[in-house]
Amino acid sequence: AVGGAWLGVGLRLAVGGAPRPGFGGLILHAGADVVEPAPLRGGLVYHQDALGFRGPGFTLRPAPGVHRLALIGDSFVYGSGVPPEGTLAAALRRRLARRGGPPVEILNLGVPGDNVGSYVDLYEAAARELAPEVVVMALVIPNDLSRWDAQVARRESLRPGLFSLARLLLGEEAAQAAFDLALLERQVTPAGLNHLRAQVGRLARLRRGPSPRLLFFRYSPMEPQVDEVLLTLPGAAVLGPRTFDPALFIPGDGHPTAAGNEAFAEVIDGALEAAGWPAGAPPPGPPKAAR
Repeated sequence: AVGGAWLGVGLRLAVGGAPRPGFGGLILHAGADVVEPAPLRGGLVYHQDALGFRGPGFTLRPAPGVHRLALIGDSFVYGSGVPPEGTLAAALRRRLARRGGPPVEILNLGVPGDNVGSYVDLYEAAARELAPEVVVMALVIPNDLSRWDAQVARRESLRPGLFSLARLLLGEEAAQAAFDLALLERQVTPAGLNHLRAQVGRLARLRRGPSPRLLFFRYSPMEPQVDEVLLTLPGAAVLGPRTFDPALFIPGDGHPTAAGNEAFAEVIDGALEAAGWPAGAPPPGPPKAAR
């Protein structure tokens, strides 16, 4: 009976009523208002645009004369726990505006629960469809080295399998928690580094033609094993804060506060300014200390 019900659930999910892959092949909840379930994050309501990213939305191509930067990451980039004006995208937008120069558009492509494999999927689609001049891929180490993430879970939920059976027996939240506990990386491991090498290899293949400038940003100050892998990508730059400051993260939760996102935007903006981006902005001032 359980097996029959499980197969029925899988067929129902596969045939109709379930979310379908959208932009970049990712399964996103487009056009939805999502209520924050975690009490430590303040009960916010997140608006997601027609593509499934946190609002206010954007056109596929930038307007003439507008420079575009895309932020790719998970719930840290999405801005879980902060209002729209407290996100990393909003903080970076304000910093670039204060510098003056040509108009700049910052795209928030953060997807909660995603990890590096899905970031590369999204990078491929963003580079092709959205025409960014710069992509910042924000990494939460070691979690982002996991092969399991929200996209894998959503795909697995659409067909009969171990995860869909666990969802039937345990419920959505309990099944997700159990698989996360079993499969998410909690320290830098050889398996996680090998997965990262494979994804950097994918990026290298994607970047053989004209490509946006790519910056890796990690929220931790030092990750030498991870940085060594990232720097095998030709032209890669790795940024991060100088030190770890717990005051920049929501207590008991771990996501950046609005003040944290301001601090992280400063690091990213410093690298952009030193590189002379966007073109047409006032020339950078005295060289900044390396970060």
